Amino acid sequence: SAYGIYGGPLGKFEYQVGLRAQYDNRRLEQITSSETYVYEKFHFFPSFYLIRKLSDAHQFQFTYSRRIQRPDERDLNPFKEFRGSNNVFYGNPALTPEFTNSFELNYQHTFKKGFISLETYYRGTMDKITRITGVDTLNGKQVFTNTSTNADSDHTLGIELMTNVDLTKWWQLNLTGNLFRYQLEGDVEGDQVTTVSTTWRANYSTMFKVGKDTRIQLMGFYNGPSNTLQGKREGFFVTNAAVRRDFLNKQLTVSLN
Repeated sequence: SAYGIYGGPLGKFEYQVGLRAQYDNRRLEQITSSETYVYEKFHFFPSFYLIRKLSDAHQFQFTYSRRIQRPDERDLNPFKEFRGSNNVFYGNPALTPEFTNSFELNYQHTFKKGFISLETYYRGTMDKITRITGVDTLNGKQVFTNTSTNADSDHTLGIELMTNVDLTKWWQLNLTGNLFRYQLEGDVEGDQVTTVSTTWRANYSTMFKVGKDTRIQLMGFYNGPSNTLQGKREGFFVTNAAVRRDFLNKQLTVSLN
C-alpha cells in the first residue's frame, strides 16, 4: 500500500485530503479438501476532513472516509468447531472484505473539565460480513450451524451524543448515547431479504481515583434490539468492573477484573 495526505487552510476552514492505494493478493490453499480460494484486487481509499473553528471552545467538523474490514482467520477457517452438542461453528473461505463509506458531521464544545460532542452520520457498507444460522444433520442428529457470508449491503443513519468530563479531581465520567436507523440487505437461501430497524445504544465508563495508587473503573453498554437477515436480535446489556493498585513506587501493579 501507499498513501498521501495534503492539507492546509481554506478561508476560515482547515482541510485535509488523503488517498491510500492498496493491492490485495490473498491465496488460501486447503490441503485437506484440495480447494484453493484466490482474492486479488486493487483498492483505493480516499478521505476528506473539513474543520471550522468558531473559537477555542467551539468547532464543527465534516469528514468522509472509505474503510475496509477484512475477515479474520476464524471467519475463513472452513473446519467445523463443535460448541456443545447442538451448535456447530465454521468459517467461509470465500468471504471477501467489506467496504464502508462513512460521512460524519459533528459539533464539539470543549470546556475546562472536558468536552461534549454531537455527531450526525451516515455509513453504507458493501459486501457486509454477517452471521447466518441454519440447521443440518450430523451423525443422525439435527444441529444448528453457524457461519458467515457477505450480505449485499447495510445502511446506518444516526445521531450520537457524547460527553467526557472530570466531575471532581477523583471522579471521571464518559457517557455516550446513539440513536440510529439500520437497514440490512442480502440473500438467504436464494431469497432476497431486506430488514429495517430503528434502535439505540448507550455506554458509560467511569473511573474513581482513591489516593495516589488506587483506581476503580466501571464500564458498561446496552445494545438495543436489531433486525438480522434471518430474524431479530433482542437488546442486551454488558457491564465490567476493575480495581487497580500500584505498589513499590509504581514498579508493581495488581489488578482485579
